[in-house]
Amino acid sequence: AREVANRQVLLGELSGLQREMIELRREKKEMEEEMNSIEMQTSKLEAEYQECTDLLKKENGELREQLDEMENRLNEGAREAPTHEAWEEEMAEMQREMGQLRERIEGRVDRERMQAAEAAMHGLIGQLFECENEERRTTIDALIEINGREAANRQVLEEEMNELRGTMEGWMERERMQSAEATMHGLIGQVLELENEERRTTIDALLETNAALSEEQVALRHQIARLQDLTASLTETNKNSREQATIKIAVLQSMCDQLKEEKEKIRKEIVGHRTNEELEKRLRETERLLQETRAELSSGRDVWRSIERENTKLRLTGTYAENATKQAIDDCREHKKKCEQLEKEKEELNGNLARQKQYSDYLEREKKDHCIEDEILRKKLEGTRARIEILEDEKTKRIAQMTIIENSLLEQLDEAWTKMEMIEKENEEMKATTIRDENCLREALNEALNEALMKIEMLEKEQRQMMAATANEDTVEVSNEDQQKLKIKLERAQKDLLDTRQELYDQLMHQREMLDLNGQLIDSVNDLRTEQRDEVAVERHSKENEDLSQSNSTTQSVEMQDDCDSARGRIAAIKRLGAEMKTIMLAAKTRNHDALSEILTLKNGYDIKEKEIEELRRRLSDLATELFSVKEIESTLTRTNEQLRESRSALLAQSDVLRVELERTTSKIEHLEKESRERKEKINKLIVTHKNDCETAKEENNLLKTRLAEMESELSSAKENRDNLKNSSELALQISRCEEMEKENSELNERIQGIMMEIQNASSSKSAVSSSSCDENDKKLKIISIRQRRHWNLRKITRTCYGLHREFWKRLLRS
Repeated sequence: AREVANRQVLLGELSGLQREMIELRREKKEMEEEMNSIEMQTSKLEAEYQECTDLLKKENGELREQLDEMENRLNEGAREAPTHEAWEEEMAEMQREMGQLRERIEGRVDRERMQAAEAAMHGLIGQLFECENEERRTTIDALIEINGREAANRQVLEEEMNELRGTMEGWMERERMQSAEATMHGLIGQVLELENEERRTTIDALLETNAALSEEQVALRHQIARLQDLTASLTETNKNSREQATIKIAVLQSMCDQLKEEKEKIRKEIVGHRTNEELEKRLRETERLLQETRAELSSGRDVWRSIERENTKLRLTGTYAENATKQAIDDCREHKKKCEQLEKEKEELNGNLARQKQYSDYLEREKKDHCIEDEILRKKLEGTRARIEILEDEKTKRIAQMTIIENSLLEQLDEAWTKMEMIEKENEEMKATTIRDENCLREALNEALNEALMKIEMLEKEQRQMMAATANEDTVEVSNEDQQKLKIKLERAQKDLLDTRQELYDQLMHQREMLDLNGQLIDSVNDLRTEQRDEVAVERHSKENEDLSQSNSTTQSVEMQDDCDSARGRIAAIKRLGAEMKTIMLAAKTRNHDALSEILTLKNGYDIKEKEIEELRRRLSDLATELFSVKEIESTLTRTNEQLRESRSALLAQSDVLRVELERTTSKIEHLEKESRERKEKINKLIVTHKNDCETAKEENNLLKTRLAEMESELSSAKENRDNLKNSSELALQISRCEEMEKENSELNERIQGIMMEIQNASSSKSAVSSSSCDENDKKLKIISIRQRRHWNLRKITRTCYGLHREFWKRLLRS
């Protein structure tokens, strides 16, 4: 019963473990699916990020090529010294291209800002996924630890159960050996008793056998009740196992539908399912064996009934034997020698009884030892129960810790969402401020360019008028002093024009540098090289413009000398022109002062914009740090993926270990079933031997009946002979001898009765000890011993009858 209870407990634990394994596999699969979805999202984001970076690189390359083309065109235009109209066309084209470049740069800035915001969003999403993965990882680690502890505790419990089973099996084997030895000693004592006893002992033995048979019938009835209880419990366990099997089948079917990808795992689980089907088959076999045992018990009842009938017949034969002994008392006077032998055997029996007492004391000591062992085992079981309670407390504590961790992670997620919202608001504010600043810069640059172009046009018109006036008035004679003054004025005017051109060119270059800086803010560190290249290009352009201005001044001085040589006679007209030139130069100076003031205001605006650009650079550095943190997050994600894979491999190893344990348990169950089958086979063999013994007993009873009939005929003939002898002359002597023999026989009978009482007391104590320590097999052995004893009694009765008959005839012949 303990083994059955332990087996049920182990089966319950195994079912619980299987459910936990199913839940762990389900959670693991959900984790894998989520990890796959996260990997897919990360791969998509990386692909989008790469596409955006490629597009930005392409646009930057195109813009750089266009800027290089613009620089080349400016250099070529400066070298070729184009006309005013070509210069105006080039300026218009430059303005158009600058507008296009502004639009592209604005779009690129917006794109890059959006990409930076998206990268920040993706980084925060990655952090969220990391938090979720950490939660799940912690839960998985906690579950793995709990499962490991449960597996260790389960192993300890299994070891303790195996020890308990070993001790119980050893104890049962000891009891069986002791019961077998006790039965052997009892059989030896019974054999000695049967040898010492005479005709009356047969009747007592038969009565004892009948009492033992009645007791054994009661014991068998108790066993039948126990077997019925076991069948009921087994039916209940079968129902429970079937319900569990149906539940497991449903779970496995759902798992098979959900997890078509993991065919190997499902096959292994199907192996576990097959083990459950094998358990059902074994349970069915146990039910069939129980039915067979019931049929065998019914057949055993029939056998016991037949044995009772035979006992009644044997009682009748005992009565016949008593009558024969009463008639043969007269012939027992010559048994003095046998009585002496009986006294010797009595001494031997006393020695055997002393030995049996010692053996009974030994059995009592061993019983006490077994009681002590039982108490130790109970203490061990209590310790295991206390351990189980401690483990359950640890489970509750771990669950509480997990809830606390989950709450903290949820708070972190809320904080991350608030940070995301704050970053989005800041990005929107940055976009609005940058758009406003760019619009202001555009307006200021457009106004400055328009005013510079107007000034250049006015100066060129004045220069043309001056040149036309000098070309038309050929007759005017001019003095050398006036000619030198005019040259100086013309040189000053040319210098002013060149200065204004240089300032406008510097403004354009500064604007280009600002645009390059905006590109550098959005691009990476590689754009610094382009900035250096732009600075070198600016220096080169400045040098080339200086060279062009010098060459223009030399050519203009030569032309002026020619004009002066041709206009020596035109002094009056030149004086007029000098006065007009004074007025024009004053106006040009005033205009130059206004342009300088406007340029200073523009420089101040540019300084402000440079400060804003520095702030943007700082923000870009912050974004770079955020990108670095995103990369670190990606590295942590890869590490977490590796850790998850390692945990997955560990879980697979644990599942393999659990499967091995299941196989071990199934092998143990098979071994126990084999033992039960062997026991049933032994019982069947004993039943067959019992049937054979019954058949032999029937045959011997028939033989005894025939012999008793013969003895009755012989006794009748002996009575006739005795009657004939009474009539003879020697009758008196024979009667006296018979009376002496009867006295001696009466004394011997009294001694034998005393010996029989002592033997009965010893046998009753032995039977009590043996009945308390015997198992079912011992009872069957006792039944066999009783049958053998009955067989030996019958043989001894026949021997005594034959001996009495022979002695009677010998005495008759002697007389």
